[in-house]
Amino acid sequence: MSLLSEFVFLQNFGRTPSLNNRRIYFIFNYFNFFFDCFLGILSCVIRVSKSLLASLLFMGRLDYSFMGRNLERLDQGYATYVTFIHMEIIHGHPILGKKFFFVSFIN
Repeated sequence: MSLLSEFVFLQNFGRTPSLNNRRIYFIFNYFNFFFDCFLGILSCVIRVSKSLLASLLFMGRLDYSFMGRNLERLDQGYATYVTFIHMEIIHGHPILGKKFFFVSFIN
């Protein structure tokens, strides 16, 4: 794209570059939009298939969210595992369990 813009679309007569073949640029930009849409859909399909493959590989390991930090709240298996760990901590520790009971009683 940079070579095409340098040799076909731009003219560098002054300090600032200006557009030379405006019609060709608009035609190129119009068709490039559809090509970019196709690439976006293709990359989306690739990412979904990689996520599906990763979920199949890491299904036995619930302590690792394959979706990453931003989307780990949407991973139901990971959320169930984290909730189970929190429940184990609350009900396994005698002082901490009473604290959470008292706080929930106040609210």
